[in-house]
Amino acid sequence: MPVLGAPHPFRLHEDLARIFGVVTSAVHLNIFSGEGDNMRIWVGHRGRYTSTYPGMLSQCVVGPSELSEQGRLAAMKELAARKAGLPEAVTEKITAAGKVSFFAVRKGVRGSVAQKWPEPGVRYVFDLELPEGFLDAKQKHKVRDSRIDGYSAEHTDDVKRLLLMKLFKPDCGLVMLDFLNRKKVIPVDHPEYAAVVKGLRRELAFPHQVSR
Repeated sequence: MPVLGAPHPFRLHEDLARIFGVVTSAVHLNIFSGEGDNMRIWVGHRGRYTSTYPGMLSQCVVGPSELSEQGRLAAMKELAARKAGLPEAVTEKITAAGKVSFFAVRKGVRGSVAQKWPEPGVRYVFDLELPEGFLDAKQKHKVRDSRIDGYSAEHTDDVKRLLLMKLFKPDCGLVMLDFLNRKKVIPVDHPEYAAVVKGLRRELAFPHQVSR
């Protein structure tokens, strides 16, 4: 992943980045159809043998970020085509939706070096709206992401329930909560959501750009 804020552009493997306290970054894609209470959202199911957060839920397309806004959009389109098998005519409809910042404690496999590491992070968010029925059809396609066992198209009430049960990988849960908030399908004064939603779009003192 790129080292944000470095005086000269360079990258580190994500595990090394966490060892050195580098701000992690990634691109996440929310895929959905419909609106309001009738909205359905594509959810990825992580493999049970992945090294971190096995068996948890995520966005269906997640991957490494780039330094520039244009580079991130291009990376997101390429990932959507490669990992989810979406055709170019569909990936061209992907739109940028800002970023979510957080500071969390990462959980790895019990006993691993990555267990309970603090992680500052920035997740660059993208949205893709698809026609009704497309999500059902795509579930028949072969999964191309080694970390994902499968996809499911979930109604908004089910997604909210899964969030409250803390079944999403933490950063993916924050991105999903931000999405539901932007689509105005959760009450902003809900005691389980309000405090978290309030902080999702705040500017933390993380370096987001490479110094020139």
